[in-house]
Amino acid sequence: MGRRSRLGVVGTLLVTGLCAAFPARAEALDTTQHQLITINSCAAAGLPESFCRRTGLASHDADAEEWYDLTAHAQSAASVDLCGSANAVVARLSALGQQFFDYLALAEQSLSAPTGSDAATASVGMAMALGRALHTIQDNCAHRGMSNPEHAWLSRSDTCHGTDLEPDEAAGAGECAQQRTETLLAEVAPVITAAGVTTMLDQMSCAGVSWDDPCGDGTEAGVWDLCAFLAEAETWDGVDRQWDVAVVAAELDAAFVYGIAADLCTVATLAAPPAALIDVGAGPPTCTDYHIMCLGDGSSPNGWACFGCAGARPREGAASAAALLGLLALVAARRRRS
Repeated sequence: MGRRSRLGVVGTLLVTGLCAAFPARAEALDTTQHQLITINSCAAAGLPESFCRRTGLASHDADAEEWYDLTAHAQSAASVDLCGSANAVVARLSALGQQFFDYLALAEQSLSAPTGSDAATASVGMAMALGRALHTIQDNCAHRGMSNPEHAWLSRSDTCHGTDLEPDEAAGAGECAQQRTETLLAEVAPVITAAGVTTMLDQMSCAGVSWDDPCGDGTEAGVWDLCAFLAEAETWDGVDRQWDVAVVAAELDAAFVYGIAADLCTVATLAAPPAALIDVGAGPPTCTDYHIMCLGDGSSPNGWACFGCAGARPREGAASAAALLGLLALVAARRRRS
């Protein structure tokens, strides 16, 4: 049944110190917050634990696995105008919604063999589509169509100049993400329940061999990509370009649930009032701490050599031995997108 019919060493020591100096703020909309907001809201909507864990993992992993897809993070491409970028994000949600309802139909068909391969495929597929959609919906609250170069400039400003401009740490971003997540799940959860597949989802969403928990640790972004993201600040012109979060949020929900992909180029109120123009004539913010974290020596992928923090996880202040040290703390919530 379609969705419309369903719903009328020295270096190490030095950089370790930087990690402590630039801790990620607890309320930042980072990968952990994406996961927690998704899991908690999913459970509150009455959906099964395993399904919520898999959905939360998909929301977490969208940063790393869709790092180069600006639409996944509700951002604008430098070569596309604001409304065109908004339309691309809406189209993403419509496609993910189609995937979700297609997998839901497969789940219903699998009720006669709820432990079979189709049941597992359907359960995981539903969670993946929903989790990735929720990541975008949550990111809309922080990024609001902001381009990568602007985002990178603001992130570097916070680190080097002590400003408070980082969009993922903006006041109200977390609360907005929570509310928008609850809004979508309020529409989706009853459909899942009515389909009679909740027991299957609980059994199959995290099914795996005993030594491997497919709903365990998530995937983190690569250190080279994080440094390359920060380098994009070099191309920002100082002009703030964002859309109205409320206008786009409503269209994202409609796209996922009903497949309605509105043309936001026809909406006169799409663009939000811009922030004050920033003088970028002297180049993006830079400082000793930034250069310790990302050194452009040209010998590594993307031309960047980066250090990482032992035991720290990207955007959480805590990455694997080879991953971000001070960069981690710096880019705790820094979504990159190229």
